[in-house]
Amino acid sequence: MFDALSKGVYDAALYSTTWSVGQLPEGIVAFGLPMGWQNANQVFEFFYDYGFLKWMRKLHVEHNVFYACPLPCSPLPIMSNFPFRKLEEIKGKKLWSIGPTASYVQHLGATSTIFPPAEMYMALKLGTIDGFIYSTAELETSGYKEVIKYINWPAVIDPLCVEWIINLKSWNALPPDVQKTIEDTLVEIGPPTFEKYMEDNRKGLEAAERAGVETIHMEPGEVEKLRGIAAEVWEETAAKSESARQTVQMLRDYLATKGIPIK
Repeated sequence: MFDALSKGVYDAALYSTTWSVGQLPEGIVAFGLPMGWQNANQVFEFFYDYGFLKWMRKLHVEHNVFYACPLPCSPLPIMSNFPFRKLEEIKGKKLWSIGPTASYVQHLGATSTIFPPAEMYMALKLGTIDGFIYSTAELETSGYKEVIKYINWPAVIDPLCVEWIINLKSWNALPPDVQKTIEDTLVEIGPPTFEKYMEDNRKGLEAAERAGVETIHMEPGEVEKLRGIAAEVWEETAAKSESARQTVQMLRDYLATKGIPIK
């Protein structure tokens, strides 16, 4: 998908940077690193006020792609058939997970697996997997409230981001006033679009509660352990390239201003 857009097969896409890690490992940071930013306001601030949007655009230009903007979507908690109150309770479990959440699962001592989401319901029902990391909207829209017992907080990523990307040649062919209109519109619709996602996520949580699914909030001491393990994923990401190291450091520096150290 990324390569096709880069070559001009089509003009634009709503996209996840986890799909082009081989070409652009720095995109993992734009998707969201485990236990990093903690709300959509921090995402918007990091991109628009802290310079991360400009940095992502610079990296994408090298692939003939214009990075238009991020679009925060949904928190990604661990939803499971086992309670996750303490770190040792996840050891040896098998979870459906993607991108940096898959690496995080492995660092937690569990096993990560991936297959088409359409197969998730039966995999949970039959015990083929013990849990998954996904948006809570799917508890209702895909019926997962029927085949899980627990929703475990904090979310692994809160929220994940997708992004609008445009073929650079197509973008440059637009008149400046049209470019400005597109950029202004994308900035304007970001927060209300996120709120729409969250409305669906809340509906999923409410449906799960009615179905008897238990919500677990991990104690602060255990959350700190999770942050320490998340830091291993951050280091793994930073080691992919020099620009990946710089990208991860940008997020570290930003979160430090919010009192969220990732050591």
